[in-house]
Amino acid sequence: MKKLICFLLAALLSFSFLSCSEKKGPVSGDRHEFFAMDTLFWIKLPEGYRQETYSLFSDEASRLERVFSARSRSSLFDLNESGDCSSVNESDAAEIARVLMTAVGMSNVTHGAFSPVLGALTSLWDFGGDFPKVPDKDGIGAAKAVSTLDNISFSNGSVSLSGGAKLDLGGCVKGYAADRFLEIIKKNGIPAALCSLGGNILAFGGKKDEPFRIGLREPLRSDEEPLSDNGLFGRLLLENGIVSVSGGYERWFSEGGKIYHHILDPDTGYPAETDLLCAVAVTNLGEADAGIKADCFSTALFEMGYEKACLFCRETGASAILVTSEKSVYVTADLADDLTLYGKYTLAGTI
Repeated sequence: MKKLICFLLAALLSFSFLSCSEKKGPVSGDRHEFFAMDTLFWIKLPEGYRQETYSLFSDEASRLERVFSARSRSSLFDLNESGDCSSVNESDAAEIARVLMTAVGMSNVTHGAFSPVLGALTSLWDFGGDFPKVPDKDGIGAAKAVSTLDNISFSNGSVSLSGGAKLDLGGCVKGYAADRFLEIIKKNGIPAALCSLGGNILAFGGKKDEPFRIGLREPLRSDEEPLSDNGLFGRLLLENGIVSVSGGYERWFSEGGKIYHHILDPDTGYPAETDLLCAVAVTNLGEADAGIKADCFSTALFEMGYEKACLFCRETGASAILVTSEKSVYVTADLADDLTLYGKYTLAGTI
């Protein structure tokens, strides 16, 4: 499942209408880029940090890819192939189990809108391949039948799968990477950092009078005309938190005149039928597993559609921004004062 390559753009100037300040915001060093998990990552720290510090992040991202990739050889790949962790080293097996347990919890919280066990379906649709196409109905039905949480078992810090089920943690592993990056930041005493992990942004060390400014890219496919001059639908001020965005316009294909995007509905096995262009979830760094939660929530909110997503936010207190197919924007009350919209995107109300 997902994610959106370079979906979030982050502008780091301090927020002020009072003067043309030359402040460079919470972080002012060079931006260091690297490719991991099929997307572009970048890290920005205060000035003075050497390459060795930046390498801590790229090395960790590479390690996580070796553990969690569902498409290339990894510990998760081996688990999917064998159905157990017999060929997986103990450390990786324990880490997969910890992340999967959190993901299963998120699946339960979202009433199944997010699922970590769609590997049989995602491999069938093959959105990451060169020639994706709509699978046959019987194949989708068979893959959907095995894609159930009941086919996951936990025992002694390890995981096993039954019934032909396969895991795909693409909907939460970049969020987990954000959680791991936060550990690196704190362990090394880094006072501020901005990290982009595909469709996720980790902002650490912002202040009330000097927040990060997170640009939110327009949720449009490459064949659609932009509705704003700067390519953004909005900007969010953020002190310390994680932002995750999900939408159906980065990875998609057209067949028979219909668009098929990569975010699957666990109930149908087909791309989610939703009236949202994108869903933005925001979590506070004080929460446990803030990255995983944001990642799972944005996927689930997009899949739910406007009405169910609003109800979910009201019931759980989740922080979110929803952009509908009419280009109308809805935001939870806690984010409303920090959101600025651009172009033809209009604030239709609070959630």
